[in-house]
Order: sequence, then C-alpha cells, then structure tokens
Amino acid sequence: MKRAPFKEGSRRYGAFLLLLLLILAVWEASVRFGYVPSFILPAPSSIWTALVQNAGLLLGTHLPATLEEVVVGCLMSLVGGILLGIGMHLSKALEKTLYPFIIISQTIPLIALSPIFIMWFGYSLWSKVAVVFLTAFFPVVVGVYDGLAKSGGAYKELLLTMGA
Repeated sequence: MKRAPFKEGSRRYGAFLLLLLLILAVWEASVRFGYVPSFILPAPSSIWTALVQNAGLLLGTHLPATLEEVVVGCLMSLVGGILLGIGMHLSKALEKTLYPFIIISQTIPLIALSPIFIMWFGYSLWSKVAVVFLTAFFPVVVGVYDGLAKSGGAYKELLLTMGA
C-alpha cells in the first residue's frame, strides 16, 4: 500500500519541522521579551516583514546583479579549474609547480582578501566576481585533478568494452 505524500513527508521530516518551529518560537520570544536586542538579532517576524516590504527592490534590482556576479564567477572558476586540473594531470611539472600554491591559497581567509579586491577592482562587478571565483576555483581544480588521478585502468577498460 502506497502512503500519501503528506504522511510520508511528515514521518520523515516531522522531527526536523518541530525543532525548526521551536527554534523560531524561542528566537521570536527572546527578542520580543528583550533578552536579545533587535538591532543585534531581529525577530523572525521583523525579518519577514522587511522581506515583504522590500521585495520589489530585492527581486527587481539586487537579485539580477547578484546572479550575474555568481554566474560570471562560477563560469570563470569552472573553465579555469577544469583546464588547470587537466593540465596538472597531464604535466607532473605543472602539478609540482602549482598544486602547492593552490593548497596554500586556501589558508588565506576570504574576508581578508575582499578589501584588497575592492581596492584593485573598485566597487564594480569584478571585485565580487573575484570572491566567487576564489570560493569555487579550489574545489573545481582539486576535484578534476583528483578525479582524473583516481581514474584507473579498470575504468578505461570498462569504457572501451562499452564502445567508447
């Protein structure tokens, strides 16, 4: 017998939803009763009201600009990361030269680099694209490089037997 989708969802996620409601209620009450100042952590109802009141500005102006920054940064990191990952896989000299720099780049907090990007690129699209690029570049390079390094002969033979 197939269960109804609502029953299945409530069985699987009921505890999560109850905990979420409890957290929101405690959060709301702690702000309303003055335990937490609203300028430090606004109540969920205040956040919702501000979102509804500013929906036009957020959706009409800020969302397209943010999406543009994210798409450009991700595309740049994908293209650069895939090319560099393939290059490091094919050339051990390139791997030995660049892989340590790629690893070291992850030790610098992005919050420390953001002001430098603003100084270099100004308040333009490119300072935000640089932050997105640095966030996404490392996982792409390492994922491509490690994926290619771990693709052993067994996978190649399997693909050849399947007509690749």
